[in-house]
Amino acid sequence: MTDSVVLVHGLWLSGWSLVPLARRLRAAGFHVGVFSYPTLRGSLDGHAAALAAFLAHQPGPVTGVVGHSLGGLVALRALDLAPALPVERLLMLGSPVRGSRAAQALARLPGGRALAGPTLAQALQRGPRRPSQPVVIGMVAGSLGVGAGRLVTRFPGPGDGAVSLEETCWEGLDARLVLPVNHFGLLVSARVARSAARFLHTGRLESV
Repeated sequence: MTDSVVLVHGLWLSGWSLVPLARRLRAAGFHVGVFSYPTLRGSLDGHAAALAAFLAHQPGPVTGVVGHSLGGLVALRALDLAPALPVERLLMLGSPVRGSRAAQALARLPGGRALAGPTLAQALQRGPRRPSQPVVIGMVAGSLGVGAGRLVTRFPGPGDGAVSLEETCWEGLDARLVLPVNHFGLLVSARVARSAARFLHTGRLESV
């Protein structure tokens, strides 16, 4: 049976941003679904509940979820809300599980809270919580510090231009891999896609 995975995009993006990654994962043998949501409206729990329903209504059991940035936080919350889902692996791409210096700086600017939206603020305020089901959780983080985050803040260490490496560290992770890409590059990099496919097949994160 073909393994099914669902992809979840990040802040300010839509399902179109996931096309390169979806194409590469299909070529690696996966059935791929894409969950899209309005990142600047609604609530974290609302989007997480919608994702859980989307996962439950796929044509076959979804064994893996890949979430980019905010999408990883939404996916983590969805698995927490729906522990009966048969998801075996969750891969986050540049998700700020330890907070977001860029989001905090953006919120201090005029109109910044509206630009960040309520979902990200709620996700960062709540903090990550590991789901109760035995899911393997991985993180691919980027170390190429070129991105919009540097327009609003200075990062104390390396990162992907929007999220620092420190912000992608969390004791709830089972595996973590750092690759030389920026925040958007996590979606379009062939190397990231190959590593994602390996993780989704085996539960191990390694550069391939």
